[in-house]
This record gives sequence, C-alpha cells and structure tokens, in this order.
Amino acid sequence: MDDRNAAASTKKANWEADQAKTEKLKSQLDGLRREAAQVEVELSRADGSIQGVPHDSVIEGRAHEWGRQRSRTIQRQQRNELVADHVPMAPCPACATMCELTTRARHLKSTDGDTAFQDKCKEFLRSFRKTGSILLVSHSVGELQNLCDRLIFALLNEAVACLREGIVDDADALDAGIVFGTGFAPFRGGPIHYIRHHGINTLRERLLTLNHSHGARFDPDEGWMHI
Repeated sequence: MDDRNAAASTKKANWEADQAKTEKLKSQLDGLRREAAQVEVELSRADGSIQGVPHDSVIEGRAHEWGRQRSRTIQRQQRNELVADHVPMAPCPACATMCELTTRARHLKSTDGDTAFQDKCKEFLRSFRKTGSILLVSHSVGELQNLCDRLIFALLNEAVACLREGIVDDADALDAGIVFGTGFAPFRGGPIHYIRHHGINTLRERLLTLNHSHGARFDPDEGWMHI
C-alpha cells in the first residue's frame, strides 16, 4: 500500500509540475505572439506595404503570410530536433547491413510554402530510417506532392459530392463547415473556393490522373460539371 501511495503521489506531483510548466509556456507564447504581431504591424508600415487605411483583405493577407512564415519555422525546428535525437545506424532494407545515417539538407514543399531542414539518409536510391517498430521512408518532392494530392483531392471530390447531393445548402456553408469543422486551411477559403480559385477543369484533370493511377476512389463526382 505504501508503495502504491508513493507512486500515486509521485505521479500527481509530476502531473502538477507538467501543468505548471504548460501554463507558463502558454503565457510566454501568448506574450511572444503579441510582441511579434506588434512588430509585424510596425514593419508593414515602415516598408510601405500598408499605407493609410488599408482594405481588410490587405490586413488579412499580411496576417496569413505571417502565419505561414511561423509555420515553416516551427516545422524546421521540430524536424531538426527529431533528426538530432535520431538513431545513428539503421539496417539497409536491401541487404540488412547496418549503415550509418548521414545528415543532409532536405527541401520540403508544404501547404505553407517551401522549407528546408536537416535530414538523415543513406547513400542509396531511397532512404530508410528505423525508429522502434516504425519504418519511415524519405520520399522525393514529387512523391510527397503525389501523396498530398491523394489526400486533398479525395476531400475535394467528397465536398463536390456533398454539394451535388444537397447535404449542405450552398458552397459557402460547405466551405465554412470544412474550415471550422476539420481544420481546412482558412486562408484557402474552403474546398469549393479552392477548386474555383485553382480552376475547375485543371483540378478535375488532376483527379482523372489520380483515378487512372490509383483506382475508382478518385473517379470525379458528377458535381464537378456544375460547380
């Protein structure tokens, strides 16, 4: 009983310490955000990008770009920390020989723009890294873009189907629901806005390409002809 009480007491103390640290970091982050926002406002005035009384779209555009810059910085930081803590050796997937993982600069295209970070790889066609029981594969930029397309175009196609079937009243309601309900990037306006902005025919052709490569789940919905 004493051991269990001691363990419970230790667990509670650790939880309280974590909570206190979390609150402190949140407060620190809020302060930094306010300070950074103030600097951004002053910079936009100083460099002339905002003059007089700007239109709301100008303010929104600057705010979104500032957010994307922060996103790329966070991605770089977290990926570099993962690499720093990574195992130095891993078995070759072809011959099972233990190979040293070397560090190289890697460029990644994300929804918030291109970013670069240090990654570990082996000197052969495809790089494999082993962490515990999970095998991670380093893909080329083209492979990553294809993976992103397969994820986003499945969502776009379902959004078009929902609009056609009358599950939602109109495109604006659908876009708002996807943005607020699923975390779709707000600065992209929602799936229907995204389709119209990038070109209905262009995106439908890409969907057909995915359909030919990956099967019927990418068969364009009839609604694409009536957006």
